[in-house]
Amino acid sequence: MFEIIALRRTGRAVSSVPAILKAFALGRTCTLALKDEPFPYAVTVSYVPCFCENELFLIIHGSREGRKATLLGREPCLALTVTLQDRVNMTGDCRSSNCYQSLCAEALAEELHGLAALEGLTELMYHHGAVGERSELQKRLAPLADRTAVWRLKILRAALKRHA
Repeated sequence: MFEIIALRRTGRAVSSVPAILKAFALGRTCTLALKDEPFPYAVTVSYVPCFCENELFLIIHGSREGRKATLLGREPCLALTVTLQDRVNMTGDCRSSNCYQSLCAEALAEELHGLAALEGLTELMYHHGAVGERSELQKRLAPLADRTAVWRLKILRAALKRHA
């Protein structure tokens, strides 16, 4: 299982593994921070959480060609964030506070191939609202699998932050 990241502002940290797992399950998109030069590359992707041998993974997909695929192929270590709630409270005298709930994590990306990639893509589509029989969906997705890269991101460290 992942390690919990210690946060500087401990009053905003949620250090319960079940709460962190639930937060990952509630999320639908995350923003990846990938190593690039001269600046990091940030890209928002949809995901589905999955568990394998007591480890948490996020399944993502994208084009086989392009900046995301190139960077993940070059450096599989990445950081990510999931914003679950975000609201700005404004007062009459123009003061504000940001109220949020978010996850931050560090992960290791691995590209999936063959049946594993097709199964990951199927899970991702179901998580985002696909309907019908699994076997039928896989038949429809199979032609796309040749053009689609599927990665699983192994969550190594994670933190859940809340600011009400």
